[in-house]
Amino acid sequence: MATLKWRNSEDAYKPINHLLWTFLQEKKQQIVDPSYRNIESLYRELSTNQMSVFVQQKAVDQLIHHLSVDPYNETGGVLVGDGYFCPEKQTHYTEIVGSIPASYTIGNRVHFQFTPECWQGILKTQKQDFPRTTIVGWYHSHPGHGIFLSGTDLNTQRLSFKQIWQIAVVYDSLRPEIGFFYGADGRPIRPVYLQGISTNNRDPQASLMVPVTQHQDSSTPETNRQQEAIGQIQSAQDSENDSEINEANPELPSNNDEINLLTALNNVITGLKDIFTALVSLIKALMKVIISLVLVIFGMVSKLIKLPAKIFRSFFNFSSNTSNRR
Repeated sequence: MATLKWRNSEDAYKPINHLLWTFLQEKKQQIVDPSYRNIESLYRELSTNQMSVFVQQKAVDQLIHHLSVDPYNETGGVLVGDGYFCPEKQTHYTEIVGSIPASYTIGNRVHFQFTPECWQGILKTQKQDFPRTTIVGWYHSHPGHGIFLSGTDLNTQRLSFKQIWQIAVVYDSLRPEIGFFYGADGRPIRPVYLQGISTNNRDPQASLMVPVTQHQDSSTPETNRQQEAIGQIQSAQDSENDSEINEANPELPSNNDEINLLTALNNVITGLKDIFTALVSLIKALMKVIISLVLVIFGMVSKLIKLPAKIFRSFFNFSSNTSNRR
């Protein structure tokens, strides 16, 4: 399979040049964590980082809600917002303002896959409800597996979200836990949560996640670029094996072992149910036989008990008849 690479061209998205200090001043009132309200100290901390991420709390809440609908199977979607570059500190940062669920994904306990129908709805929703954003990453669930990027996840990240400002979010829908990762290597990062609606030239609904609708989208330079990313995601998913989840978390059993174990347990349970049903039927039949035997024996005993009386009565009658004749 040919390797697809990020293409720098005029229609490719480029991070917005925006001073980190200015951004923090704009978002000061939206910062959720009280310890981050002192933007001077927050600026000193973030300005030394290679990458920072800011995320609207509403986007995370809706993301978690989506992944909790079917908590036992993997599913996912995309993150929308903007990537930024601070020329003063030579650092990148990303703001996530919304999340768009991918409907009609193909998934199970350890794997999920985007489908062409998913992307039609995602791109249409982005155009309608997040018109001045770009896809800055993706999210998916790890039901009971913990927070990490598997081999398949890392391959998707390297092929489709390799830029430093692109984010992957993993949510364990059974524990529950959430984690953020960035760049081609999927390095973990601690987000700064924002509350409220961003006013940075966006639609008032930009921080909300809305249901996916499926329509054919018109071709634009931005959608063409997004389609390239979609092709890379599909290629990454098609080329990997489900068992790669074990590479990132060696404590987990392999997918095939887990599936085989579940299948074996199900077969054992089914077999035990069949045995129990057969035993119940056998016991019922034995009870009927026993009851019939008891009735027969009782009848025979009754007859045996009455037999001496009949013999005595017959003998007495015989004796009486003999006496009368004399």
